[in-house]
This record gives sequence, structure tokens and C-alpha cells, in this order.
Amino acid sequence: MTRKLFPAFLICLLLAVLVTTTALAGKTYRAERFDAQLDLQPGGDMLVTETVAFRFDGGPFTYAFREISANGTDGLTFLDASMDGVPMTQGADAGQVEVSGGDPLKITWHFAPTSDATHVFVVRYRMAGVVSTGAADSLHWYVIPPDHGYSIDKATITLNYPEGIQPLEAPALDREFDSTPTDTGVRLTAVGVAEAESVI
Repeated sequence: MTRKLFPAFLICLLLAVLVTTTALAGKTYRAERFDAQLDLQPGGDMLVTETVAFRFDGGPFTYAFREISANGTDGLTFLDASMDGVPMTQGADAGQVEVSGGDPLKITWHFAPTSDATHVFVVRYRMAGVVSTGAADSLHWYVIPPDHGYSIDKATITLNYPEGIQPLEAPALDREFDSTPTDTGVRLTAVGVAEAESVI
């Protein structure tokens, strides 16, 4: 009896592995866009608003995650978060955002199971002491750190200066980019940011 069942069990096991592998291969996500609005404040702080449109293919997916380092700053403070334009209270249930303070700051958006859909996630936080002082004040900022496990179709960085402040030289990215002046600063755009590739 055991000998007769063994081949059938082996086939079932192989099928299970094949189905699991196929399911994992079919579950992917990427950022259709990653927008960062950087509002420099008098005194050297910066208010940051990140807006990321994630495309989920396959699934289901039940959360999105962001880890923000405070390296090179005097600390960061979480302000608020939303999903698809709906503000989220703090918690670990679907429709809530989970926040772990410290360095790094960890943000987890929890939501009902979703597949083959695009959702927009927003987080706002304050960075203290991001401007380095010297012969001239300077800002050197990882808008997108290298530790992200997804590709980004398009990244847009909007840098707004404090009133009465103008840069000594034009802001730039560490990669090919387009630059457009705005009424309060500059907008920098890059495309095709690969997985684990930073934008500074």
C-alpha cells in the first residue's frame, strides 16, 4: 500500500511546489510614481511629503512598507499618513497605519486584500537639521534610498525654498534628470529607477 501511494504523493508534492513557485512568480509590485515634496524650513528643518503609487499584480497584497533613516539629521517626526486619499489612524488593522518610531522610522500601511490594482500611499514627516552649515549652507539628501525592493517608473522631487532664499547653484540629482523651475523652488524628474537604486 505504501509503495503504491508514494508515487502519487510525490506527484502531489511536486505539483504543490510548482503551484507555489508559479504563485510567487506571479505576485509582483512596482511604483508607477514616487513623488517627494521637500519643503525647507527656516532654521534647517524640512517637511517631507512622499506620495507613492504602487501597482500590485497578482496577490493578494495586504500591506505596503516604508523605512526612513534619520542618518545625517537631528531626528525625524512622523506627522500623518493616508491611502487613496483617506487619512489613516494608527493601528495594525486593515485601514490603519502602523508606525514604529526611532531610527529608522518604520511605516506600514495595512489594507484589505487587493490584487491587480494601483493604490496611492502618502506619508508626511518632519526632518530636523537636514541643512549642513559651513561657508555656504547645503542639502545632500537621499530622496530614494538604495534599500527598496521595487522598481520606480518615474520619480518627481519638488524642492521648495523658504521665503527670500535662493540657491547659490542649481539643485541636481546624481543621475540623468529634467529640471523645471516653480514659483517657490524647483521640480526635478527622473525615470526608470531600478530596484535597490538610490536617487540623491
